[in-house]
Amino acid sequence: MLGARDLGARVIIQSFPEEPSFVKLQGVQFRDLGQAFHKHQSSLTLVGTMIGSYLQSCSVWGSFSRGLSMHRTWGLRVDSNIFYKIAGHALLIGTYMDRMFTTSETIIGGKNDWWAQGSTIRNNVIISISGAEGLSSPEVLAPAGIYTLSPTNVIEGNRVCAVGYGYVFHLMTRQTSQAPLLSFKLNTAHSCTRYGLLIYPKFQPTWNNDTGLTLFQDFMVWGSAGGAQIFRSNNLHLKNFQVYACRDCGIDILESDANTLVTDSFLLGHFTHKGSLCMSAGIKTPKRWELMISNTTFVNFDLNCVAIRTCSGCSQGQGGFTVKTRELKFENSPNLVAFPFPHAAVLEDLDGSLSGKNGSHILPSMETLSDTCSANASFSHIAPGTICPDGVLFHRMSIGLDKALGVPKDLIVTDSRNKTITVNYVSDTLSNYYGWMALLLDQETYLLQFPNHWMDRSLQYSATFDRFASRNHLLLLHRDLPPHPDILIRCGSRVGQSLPSPPLPSHDRGCDWFFNIQSRQLTYLVSGEGQVQVFLQVKEGVPPTVSASTSVPDSALKWSLPETWQDVTKGWGGYNQTIPGPGDDVLILPNRTVLVDTDLPVLRRLYVMGTLEFPADRSNVLSVACLLIAGGELKVGSLKNPLEKEQRFLVLLRASEEIFCDHFDGIHVDPGTIGVYGKLHLHSAYPKKSWVHLGADFAPGNERIIVDDVVDWQPHDKIVLSSSSYEPHEAEVLTIKEVKGHHIRVCERLRHRHIGSAHIMEDGQHIPLAAEVGLLTRNIKIQSDSSCRGRLLVGSFRKSSREEFSGVLQLLNVEIQNLGSPLYSSIEFMGVSAGSWVISSTVHQSCGVGIHASASHGMVLNDNVVFGTSGHGIDLEGQNYSLTNNLVILTMQSARSSPWVAGIKVNYAKDIILHGNVVAGSERLGFHICGHGCSSDVLWSDNVVHSSLHGLHLYKKHEPANCTGVSGFLAFKNFDYGAMVQTENSVVLQNITLVDNTIGLLAVAYVSSAPLSSIQAVQIVLRNSVIVATSSSFDCIQDRRAPQSANWTSTDRAPSNPRGGRIGILWPVFTSEPNQWPQEPWHKLRSGHAVSGIIKLQDVTFSNFVKSCYSGDLDVCILPNEYSTGIMYPITAERTRMLRMKDKNKFYFPPSQPSKDLEGTICLESDWESARKYLFTDLDGRTLGLPPPVSVFPKREPEWTGSFFNTGWLCLTMMPMANAAGMQKSLWLCCSVRTKIYWTGSKVSDWNLY
Repeated sequence: MLGARDLGARVIIQSFPEEPSFVKLQGVQFRDLGQAFHKHQSSLTLVGTMIGSYLQSCSVWGSFSRGLSMHRTWGLRVDSNIFYKIAGHALLIGTYMDRMFTTSETIIGGKNDWWAQGSTIRNNVIISISGAEGLSSPEVLAPAGIYTLSPTNVIEGNRVCAVGYGYVFHLMTRQTSQAPLLSFKLNTAHSCTRYGLLIYPKFQPTWNNDTGLTLFQDFMVWGSAGGAQIFRSNNLHLKNFQVYACRDCGIDILESDANTLVTDSFLLGHFTHKGSLCMSAGIKTPKRWELMISNTTFVNFDLNCVAIRTCSGCSQGQGGFTVKTRELKFENSPNLVAFPFPHAAVLEDLDGSLSGKNGSHILPSMETLSDTCSANASFSHIAPGTICPDGVLFHRMSIGLDKALGVPKDLIVTDSRNKTITVNYVSDTLSNYYGWMALLLDQETYLLQFPNHWMDRSLQYSATFDRFASRNHLLLLHRDLPPHPDILIRCGSRVGQSLPSPPLPSHDRGCDWFFNIQSRQLTYLVSGEGQVQVFLQVKEGVPPTVSASTSVPDSALKWSLPETWQDVTKGWGGYNQTIPGPGDDVLILPNRTVLVDTDLPVLRRLYVMGTLEFPADRSNVLSVACLLIAGGELKVGSLKNPLEKEQRFLVLLRASEEIFCDHFDGIHVDPGTIGVYGKLHLHSAYPKKSWVHLGADFAPGNERIIVDDVVDWQPHDKIVLSSSSYEPHEAEVLTIKEVKGHHIRVCERLRHRHIGSAHIMEDGQHIPLAAEVGLLTRNIKIQSDSSCRGRLLVGSFRKSSREEFSGVLQLLNVEIQNLGSPLYSSIEFMGVSAGSWVISSTVHQSCGVGIHASASHGMVLNDNVVFGTSGHGIDLEGQNYSLTNNLVILTMQSARSSPWVAGIKVNYAKDIILHGNVVAGSERLGFHICGHGCSSDVLWSDNVVHSSLHGLHLYKKHEPANCTGVSGFLAFKNFDYGAMVQTENSVVLQNITLVDNTIGLLAVAYVSSAPLSSIQAVQIVLRNSVIVATSSSFDCIQDRRAPQSANWTSTDRAPSNPRGGRIGILWPVFTSEPNQWPQEPWHKLRSGHAVSGIIKLQDVTFSNFVKSCYSGDLDVCILPNEYSTGIMYPITAERTRMLRMKDKNKFYFPPSQPSKDLEGTICLESDWESARKYLFTDLDGRTLGLPPPVSVFPKREPEWTGSFFNTGWLCLTMMPMANAAGMQKSLWLCCSVRTKIYWTGSKVSDWNLY
């Protein structure tokens, strides 16, 4: 078949299910075919199922655009053909339009299903492939011999010569990157301008129970720029790779998550003839995670080349991971290993074939190495290398900050021998952003000295420590801390305990710590299994205060003994040295300790002025109508000796009897209430873990669930499983039937779908979207005998000028059920100072707010579960609170309350710590916050909110410092807004992740009525954040249902996307008039006068903006707010990415209405649109992929209504020009789809231009 010169013919064969096509071509020559600039440009294009078809012993010669393209094709056999002088890829298997064709259902099919889908590409010869105009950019620069978008094919025995890339696996979707490889073997490539084999951006096939790892084998490359390059992999085995004298490297693996092997291979640095260039590196090891090199031979790595170069693609300060080697052979290769810089990597020589010492470790030299380590020139090709013997172990430490340092500062690390190393600050350690990475010796003590100006008042970081096993440990020290610090250290979800002396690795647990007040030095222990994740936060506290309390005698008196009740006056139980009986009012006298050693009778009132102690090894029931602790102490167990797991302690409050505790003047305790004006200490040993995340997806009807961590929960306990949709009421209370490790069997069947997976972005980042599972049952329980009655009240009372009762509440693993009322909280703190904490406890079925604090400070809430409150879950007013790792599920709007309810409400709290908290379902707001200072050293982190109307809510916050900061939140599946922020003056949002929200972000800055000339420019900044429109777990049927609360708040509904999908950012607004909610919805805004403002996007990623559910639905990254009046302020973007999306998903500007009332405006058209303009400027070109800076704004000609979907114009900055006065103005060259050109910018009278 012959085509015309420069415009060849095309052969297109399509197979339909109802009309299958068969192709049987043998011995046919195709010459001068293919067309550029056309949808089907290839010489041959095959579409659909081709089972039984073949293309055999044919030739494709002189194609103007590709040789053979296969679209959604399987069952085809391409065998023994010749492709010669092809412009573009010789074979293209799959197209860019077909990326999403493979479904998740297909992925989990059997092995035979994959063989049925694959095609066979075998024994073909491909010679002389060149780029051509009109094709995709990879084909212009480096066309491939065989370019495939799916691994489910057989590629065997092919030979490729004189091409860009030999073989390319471009696996862009999660499905294709996890699909199995059918076969890749006996292929060769030579004379490639790039690599013989390229796998991009990642290939992560699942483990095959039959064959194990996915195998690439018997591959030969020579005379090319490189042998094989793999960007990211796991479960991959490269076997018998033979690479001869390539220019850059033989095998380059940039990242290996797990189980990547190079075995049975041969690498030749250079040929022996004169003038032969030496391959710079035989194998480049990954910059991140694992690699094994086994039974591999390196020959002729001398001159200026090296056999193994570590940390491929690293910058200094990155790397530090371990590569294992065994059975290596070297011939004429004195240059064994190159380390680019200190701490770059560790090579573990399992059998001594690399270093000559079994089990030794090779790493860059540094001062803090063991004296048993020795330098070696064979490992010092760049940075000096050292061999350490077996038994010397290393841990990779990576420390990350929540925000970048203004001026990079080095970290000084000093060991116990006073030897010091300096570690460079980097923006990304590959485990953490903004921090430092170093290799540390096992079982060593290190002093970490940070920049002084950074930790004057506080210290906070997250860190990871790798390669831990039993008996491994590190001790880390920080000096010059505040004299009375508040310290929080967490290893994973476990909060470290304060110790009276430095931690002992043989006795104490990971993250346990000791603070030496005299030296102001903190010491904490790092230990555990695998990778240990540490969160450390130290902030300036207040000096401890001594509360009024009674002295405790050396020996306690037993309840059952008559002498215990000596001195009790008439009218009290125990009068006349009798044992208190049923219905008595009981008083524990001051300076007296009573130990309960018998079953207590049902008491009427109980007053504690001394100490009442219950044993930790015995179950008890305390039944009272009301309880008052006035200067005394009631305690069950202690931190060191809590109530044993097998025992039970019940406090039954008989509120129904309407009895008040009002014996003391000035203190009035209501029926069913515990009044704490002394100390209430309740400690239980059960459970070890309060709540976990779901570990897998589960459909309705299941009786088993899997969680992501091992739990010690027991049969018959109650658990709550949070909602995974917009509807918070899809939370479910379940009864445990059986627990085995991660697996929990329940008595009920699930009524709703629950998600336990993560969304994986195009760049490989994981965003956890799993539902939460909380344990409601504890073996210490406080319960009212009637619903909506009773509370736990903690307060202070001054009885006289010399006597003050101050309440301290300390609860560990306590269950509180059926307390609270529409007027009162279940737990109420009023005017309480530091010393109170609630840890690993539950508050559920409350008729009011769960936990409320007012006019208090210094309280700690950690690892608690709050479920089913009719009011706020946690409501704090005051200062210096610490909230970490709390779970709040199903917060309901009270019928008596008009302000919107919130899961966690801290908008009237100052100087608070928010870390690791989750609000999993609220009928209105998730977090109601006030923000923190923009220059604060202590940022919030790892907080999560989902299944609410507003995930994150900040409204009308007055900020004297002129800037409000918000940080550290993941908000997903919130029906209106992921984050709704309206604050006075500037606002900076950072480390925010928004997924599956109707609108990701609505940000409004309110500026007072000061004249424009008297105020500074106000900013709305979004930094280091991710916005995902539609996650992989989003269900287009179940997840599109509106929650019940949407019906009750219809007037406050967020604006809808005219294109039908979700919105990333609703164009932020600056206004001089605050929103008038509830008269106006949140997004409706007015502005009376001009405000100087700008919106900045910095390091923001937009991902998965697609056709969300239906063919007409389009997710849009940025959409104007048509309900706000006044000027629309410009948006600038730096280091911001819109990952792999179409232009129509980036912006949408609704068509403007013509307006003729613009006075003083010079326009080319008679009918011009309204005065409101929008301008988006990409300062570095990363957002739009064009030369920077480039801008987007709406089309300005009303008659232009083509097929460009109102996505706007693209503008390129031109050179500055000077006017008559010599002043320079930046102008723009703007091109529309119809290629008309305008100059735009601010009006310049000398030029009469815009």
